[in-house]
Amino acid sequence: SMQKAYLLASAITKVVGLKFDDLEWGSQIHCTTDKFKNLRDLIKEPGFLSEYKGIEGYQKFADEHADKSMQKAYMLVSAITKVVGLKFDKLKWGSQFQGNTKEYKLIQQSLGDLISAGKIDSLMSLDLSDRLPQLVSLIRGLSENHAKDLRDLSLGDFYVALPDRLSDKVTKRDFSPSYLKLFINGEAVYFDSAEERVCGYLLHKYQLVDKFVEGENLHVRANNVNRIDLDFYLEDYGVFIEYHPQSQRDRAEGRSLEEAGIRKTESIKLGGYKECWAFHISDYDGLYNVLVKELGVKLSYQQFLSDVSEAEKVGAAMNLELQLIS
Repeated sequence: SMQKAYLLASAITKVVGLKFDDLEWGSQIHCTTDKFKNLRDLIKEPGFLSEYKGIEGYQKFADEHADKSMQKAYMLVSAITKVVGLKFDKLKWGSQFQGNTKEYKLIQQSLGDLISAGKIDSLMSLDLSDRLPQLVSLIRGLSENHAKDLRDLSLGDFYVALPDRLSDKVTKRDFSPSYLKLFINGEAVYFDSAEERVCGYLLHKYQLVDKFVEGENLHVRANNVNRIDLDFYLEDYGVFIEYHPQSQRDRAEGRSLEEAGIRKTESIKLGGYKECWAFHISDYDGLYNVLVKELGVKLSYQQFLSDVSEAEKVGAAMNLELQLIS
């Protein structure tokens, strides 16, 4: 397991005072050495990747080499192209889609029907924050025979699957969940809640995450069994942090806060992250405890509360700016 090797070496080098980065291993690769060698040799062949350009090529690679998982395809190819000195961006796959090819095609089919029926433009009368949820509701309604297939996809998954232009007047940006936007190093990052955005801000501030990449260290699909996404993945530590207060769905299905957290954190045991740890938090104090007690961040509680306030103010300013624009 290349993932297990990565996690062990990154953890032990910290313990013995060595620099893991000196190994120049690049990104963590979630496969066996045999699978890696096979794909590496294929990708190195002149012209091999030319068959997999664009979104159709992305789907084709997932079908042929990644068990139909578009998330797995993205992670494997982005990591291996770095190893062999090729530029992943030239494939023009766009953002990582965390579902499988069947789900992606169902979304595209439903979008085509909605566009043909002229229902996309009518959504522009809604507030920005309501557009994407309403669009997803329409897509699921048209795909009711496959409702189970689309049930576990997040709003972010649906957003990734949208084409750049949906009609003459409507673009993908018109559905952006930008009211939960945060700029980090000049790049826009999207979060599912204001509290999650605060957590992301602090993880970056404390230098635990330099850059957020959807599907790689933000909103990561832990497995393809129960299809649960976890909020943050700190690769160097082999640790997931999941911000999850008790939701309406949890209450409706009779799950306590503790049971909801266990359901989330134990999902890593069903996929490619079995060697990792996952921490469930439901408030900022929970984040502080993980930072200080589990990750060794040197931070007073008073300073932490000040940083939380700072993060909330940044988020509020972003919300106001986007409301004025929309």
